[in-house]
Amino acid sequence: MNHPGRRFFNAIAIISLLLFAASLIMWIRSYWTLDIVSFRQAGFHELVTWSLYSRDGGVELFGEKRYVTTIPPGHDFMWVSAPLNMMSTPPPWVWNPNSMLSYGIIAAFTGALPLWWLIHRYFGTVARRRRLGLCANCGYDLRATPDKCPECGSPAKV
Repeated sequence: MNHPGRRFFNAIAIISLLLFAASLIMWIRSYWTLDIVSFRQAGFHELVTWSLYSRDGGVELFGEKRYVTTIPPGHDFMWVSAPLNMMSTPPPWVWNPNSMLSYGIIAAFTGALPLWWLIHRYFGTVARRRRLGLCANCGYDLRATPDKCPECGSPAKV
């Protein structure tokens, strides 16, 4: 049976699970390493910079626009990573701990859907099997032997 809605939901749950794992890894990494991901685009007499700072268990997005005359048009991408003890503190207009988003919040939001999916999947399967008169462990039909499952040996729960 084809269920495009279920497949879409499963795909979204898997993507959310991957984002959850990445946020946990970055959360742990942020206590030892300063990561700066930066994108710069130079246009006609202006330079637009977007930077993402990851440090001390949080992440902050910083945007800046400058008017310049010496940079040729174009764009570049940069990732700087260094141990926290080797990096000096960023200037106060760049790093403001009050405006950072904690990785804990990111992990909670990205982990909620996979957790719900796993719980729903397990309890939904067990409830459906019991409702249909099947073994909750293996799915064997228990209509002929309602006391014990002949396939896996588990007692039938009524």
